[in-house]
Order: sequence, then structure tokens, then C-alpha cells
Amino acid sequence: MKKNTCLLKLLLITFLFYLVIIGIIASRYDFNLSCFINFGEKSPFVIKKLVPPNFIIMENISGYDGQAYYYAASDPFIKTDFHRIDLKKYQRFLYPFLAHILAFGRRSLLPYSLLIVNIFSILIGTLFLSFLLKKRGISVWYSLIFALGIGNIIALQYDLTTPLYLCLILIGIYFYEEKKTTLTALFFSLALLTREIAGLIILVFLIYEFFGKRYKNSLVIALSFIPFILLQFFLYQRLGKIPFLGSSGHLTLPFAGIMQHISNINLSGGIKHILREISVIPYFCFVMLVLAVSAIKLSRNRNIYKWNLFIQAFVSIFLCFPIWEEFAAITRTTFAIFPFMILSYAKDRDKFSKYLFIGAVLLTIAAIIRILFISPTHSYYLS
Repeated sequence: MKKNTCLLKLLLITFLFYLVIIGIIASRYDFNLSCFINFGEKSPFVIKKLVPPNFIIMENISGYDGQAYYYAASDPFIKTDFHRIDLKKYQRFLYPFLAHILAFGRRSLLPYSLLIVNIFSILIGTLFLSFLLKKRGISVWYSLIFALGIGNIIALQYDLTTPLYLCLILIGIYFYEEKKTTLTALFFSLALLTREIAGLIILVFLIYEFFGKRYKNSLVIALSFIPFILLQFFLYQRLGKIPFLGSSGHLTLPFAGIMQHISNINLSGGIKHILREISVIPYFCFVMLVLAVSAIKLSRNRNIYKWNLFIQAFVSIFLCFPIWEEFAAITRTTFAIFPFMILSYAKDRDKFSKYLFIGAVLLTIAAIIRILFISPTHSYYLS
């Protein structure tokens, strides 16, 4: 009963935390929740006939990915001719589709449903991570490092897919631990339909099972790629292009992306501008710490969570400049580090992981400070 009480407190704290975050951001835009979509007037995505009245349109910016998810949620099956969007977002089908269902197909309700999907994804993901920790006798409070993690905060701020895809990955891992491989593959396939980067996590599980001579498990996990492949064929039929091919240019030479970002930093503005310019650097240092710690952990003994932790950090050094240039882009791309950091600690309770936890907590504090004092409040008008 005491453990259940702790879990309820954990979920309540998480829920209230995000309500406060939503309130702080929305208060700057007269509590109009369409501000989280981040429509920018310079964006080609601002199509008047697709934007309902009284939506926030931010001046002098191009906006962010939430506007593409809004359009995908407006028309998830591409029945209209208005799909002037980033095609890659349509392959992340599940997030806008769930928002569409929750909004009963009404565009005016999408600002609410996009947020609700993300909040419930964070809560459910945290719940299943807590189940995994309880199974190993670890305090569920470690889940708070993930629940209030910087990637979830940024994803909520910009209506992104990160909370949903990691929620589905964590549910899949729960069934993996329960040796229910079919259910694991099901939830992995849903994660892949939410964000294609989930394929890297799934591939590590597949290879791990294969080299463990659990061939049946590896085959079942491999089947989780089939719905994603079928979606690519559907999108090719509707759009004339394969969206996944547009996601293939995000890798470059080791450290080239972060070095280009550092070389392009402009320190000539005010303090807020400078802090925004250098905010990626502490996150880069954290990822390098994760890479070092995960390598040490793997040298001692190996398990699936340590491998995933290492691979997530290792791939980050190959990410291109556009990913490292934007704080929201790099945090959402690499946030899978956080649950695997916690799960790898739960396996062997090593002392090195505690340094990672300290870094993760500091990043959460930095994200809160960023929202409170650094993130700009854009001038806007209503559609």
C-alpha cells in the first residue's frame, strides 16, 4: 500500500508540474493554448483556410514542428489537397492521429488534444517505468528523473512526439521483461509509427536477442517494422514521396554538428540571447558524460539497457548541425538516454549512474529557468 501511495504521489507531482508549465507559457498568450502549436507567420504552413479563428500566429518567426503535427492531425488520412507540410511528420502518424480522435476531428479542439496526448503519455510512461523499477526493488522516485526530464518539458512546450514514442517504448520494455514478446513487438511498432528514431532502439533489442540465440524473439521483434513499412507505401501513394528518405540526412562526421554550432555562436546580443546561444553546450557535456559512463558500464558487464544507453549517446556525436543548432531538436532527438539511464542503473545499481542523475536534474532545473526567464515571448496576432 505504501508503494502504491508513493506511485500516486509521483504521478500527481508530475501532473501538477506540467499544469504549472502549461499555465506559465499560456499566460504569456492570454491563455490561448494554440500558442503551443507555434504557428509562425513566416512559415509556409500558415494556410488561412486550415487555421480556425482565434489561433495564435507568432510574428517574425517560422514557428516550429507543432504546426506540422497540427496539419497532420487536421487531416490524418490526407483526404484534402492541403498537405503543404513537412512530409516527415506524416510518417509520425500516431501522435497527430490520437490528437485527431481526441478532438473528435474538430480543428478548434486540437490545441487541447495535442497537449492532452503528451501529458497522458508522460504519466503513462512514468507509470510503466515505475513498474519496471518496482520489479527490481528500486524506488519509484527515480522515475521522476524521466518524468520531469528536459526532453519531456521541451516536447510539451512545442507539441512534439517525444513523450508518446517513449511511453510506447517503455510499455514495450515492460512486456519484454514479462517475456511477452508479441506485446513487446506491438508497442514497439506503435512507437515506430510515432517517431522513426524508435527504430534504433528496436534494432538494438532485435540484435541483442539474436546474439543471445533467442531467434524466435528476434524474429517477432523484427515484425514490429512491418506497420512502419506499410505506412511508407501508403504515404508514397498519397504524397508521391517516401517520407523516411527525407530523414536520412541527419548524420554527419563525428562532432561536426556540435563544432559547427559552437563556431556559429553569436555572443553580441544581450544576456538572454547569449544564454540561448550557449544552452546546447551543457547538454552536449551531459551526453558526453553519458557516453563515457555507459562505456565503463559495458566494460564491466553487458545488458540490453546499457547497450541502448551507449548507442543513444554514441549516435549523438554524428548528428548534424541543424539538430545541434536547436535546443529543442537535440533534446527531443536524444531524450531516450533518460529512461535507459534509469533502467541500466536498476540492473546493477552502479555508483557512476548517480553522476548522470545529478546532470539530468541540473538539466531539468535549466529547462525550468529557460522557460521562466530565457525563452522569448513572441508578439502575435490571432488568425
